[in-house]
Amino acid sequence: MSDLFYVIAFPALYIALRQLGRSILVIALVFNTLFVALDVGIDIPLNLSLVRLSASYSAAQGTTQQAYVGAAALAMDVGGVTSLIATFLQFSAVILASYAMTKTSVSGRTTGLLGIISGVVALLFIPAFIFGSQLAGLFNIGGFAFLVLWSIATGYRLFRA
Repeated sequence: MSDLFYVIAFPALYIALRQLGRSILVIALVFNTLFVALDVGIDIPLNLSLVRLSASYSAAQGTTQQAYVGAAALAMDVGGVTSLIATFLQFSAVILASYAMTKTSVSGRTTGLLGIISGVVALLFIPAFIFGSQLAGLFNIGGFAFLVLWSIATGYRLFRA
């Protein structure tokens, strides 16, 4: 459900900030739309299919169980790659929109800087995850914690404008 809120938030940011950096905001809007499409259309259904696959695995026997294990492994691999791409798109959109926010008094420089920090911390998750670093979890949690703060601050600023 939270993904769908960004479908509303980014067009609102575009409308509020379009006079500052139209091309940057268009790119952010496209990235955000692609993020939502990937996350809602591919990643979430793949993760939900794992529940169905586990139930089917429990009911099956022998080589049929092996097929369910293979299907689950494929779903996890595709879901993992999709999550990395979606993370890149989402937080790149946040960085771009936040950069535009730093240029206006409507949204505030502090709110923009908070979004940039959120995006950078979250993007550090990708190489940490790829290289198997234990820091990946911290970058992921930290990026999303800053994203929540940025979302609240941005919503407040847009509401006041």
